[in-house]
Parts: sequence; structure tokens; C-alpha cells
Amino acid sequence: MVLLSFLLSCGAVWQLSQKTARVQQVVQFTWLAGLPFHTATGALATFQADWGFLLDPLSAVMILVVTGIGFLIHMYSVGYMAHDGGYYRFFGYLNLFVFFMLMLVLANNYAL
Repeated sequence: MVLLSFLLSCGAVWQLSQKTARVQQVVQFTWLAGLPFHTATGALATFQADWGFLLDPLSAVMILVVTGIGFLIHMYSVGYMAHDGGYYRFFGYLNLFVFFMLMLVLANNYAL
């Protein structure tokens, strides 16, 4: 699965390099909408946080690093953990780690 993620990351980087706009943003939905707060000047404003992804040149390189190194770790771990009792749990945690690293790299805001 991580190899497939790496190949999809390569495709995303290639598509990003072909476009004139170097930043691609996809907003799925707004999950914190209209939370009121006071600004430094005392004015009342609303806070909004979107659930979305941002792909720019820096995050494109980072998704290649995360998925590439993640694939190599998975390949090494297959042999290393072959006779261990916690084999499935280890790979479940490893896949969760790769998922959350990709979420960290691709998130379009700090709240995500």
C-alpha cells in the first residue's frame, strides 16, 4: 500500500510540475465555522478552519520523502518482524504513522 502511495505521490508531483500554478488547494468542508473571537484591536471577528489539503513544491517533496522512506521501512520490517507475535499490530501502527505524517505535510492549516 505504501508503494502505491509513493507512486501516486510521484504522479501528483509530476502533475504539479506541469501546471503554471504551483499551489493546488482542495477544501473538503469547513469544520470550525463562525467561532467568534476578539482581535487585538478589540473588534469582533469570526474564526474559520477548513478541512483541506495544500500541495505546493515543498509539500510535494515532503510527500515523496514520507512515502519513499515509509516504503523502505515497510520492506525492511517485513523480514525483521516475520517471527514476532505483534506483526499485525506493528504494521497497523506503522501505517497509521505514515497516514498522520502525510496529513501533517498536506494540511492546509494548523488546526487540521
